[in-house]
Amino acid sequence: MDLDIPVAERTAGSRTTGTPRVPNRFHFVGDPGRRSRAFPLAHYLGLESCLEVNRPEAVYYYFRHEPTGYCWDRIKGRIIPIELCPAPPSSFVDELCPGVKPGDF
Repeated sequence: MDLDIPVAERTAGSRTTGTPRVPNRFHFVGDPGRRSRAFPLAHYLGLESCLEVNRPEAVYYYFRHEPTGYCWDRIKGRIIPIELCPAPPSSFVDELCPGVKPGDF
């Protein structure tokens, strides 16, 4: 690949060559095990960096329990937060899938 070509032209493959382009979307998964805790600064900085450097079409953030705190309040309007459904009860998992732990879902 010729690196002298601007990034915008290199990624515009679908317009020039007919080949599909990789979507400029990013997915992040939060800590699924903890209930209502402050959103860590490191997670905020990761999302903020992704938004600033990559200029994505969309950033999806998946979580089981919505984070709280100052950092979460600052970032949640600029991303697409998606709440995951709760894990199935362990009695259901034991019956349906012996040997599988609820955390595997």
